[in-house]
Amino acid sequence: ASGEAPYFMDANRSLLKLYQFYPQNLKEDKVAIILLLALLQYPSTDLLALRYLVPERVQKAEPCHSILACSALLDSCKFTEFWTAYSGLEGNDTIKALSTSSKEKMQRAILEVLALTYRTASVSKVLEALNMSSAADLAKL
Repeated sequence: ASGEAPYFMDANRSLLKLYQFYPQNLKEDKVAIILLLALLQYPSTDLLALRYLVPERVQKAEPCHSILACSALLDSCKFTEFWTAYSGLEGNDTIKALSTSSKEKMQRAILEVLALTYRTASVSKVLEALNMSSAADLAKL
């Protein structure tokens, strides 16, 4: 779960559909991992599609609630607030490891969105959006 393995949207969607038919077998930690994997595909809309397959009671429970809140912040381009929420994700060891190991992937995705949105931007604003402290860190990305 280090973010190096391929991502299979269809398999994740199928599991969530099975949980709809067999709610007694639903495992909230697995749902949270699926949602986090979809979040890591940002700016793809996979998370939005999968969200509709997750029962509301599960969406309101942690860690799913925090993952969905991170998604809302990304969709609103509130990147600084996103990093605060993202660093506070709670859950099992897989969720913590996945969120920690995928920081650079998220930074690249946000940088891509910034590049598509702005013709020019100050380095300080870009660093803030990417949760970085120096231009040297940005150059490494």
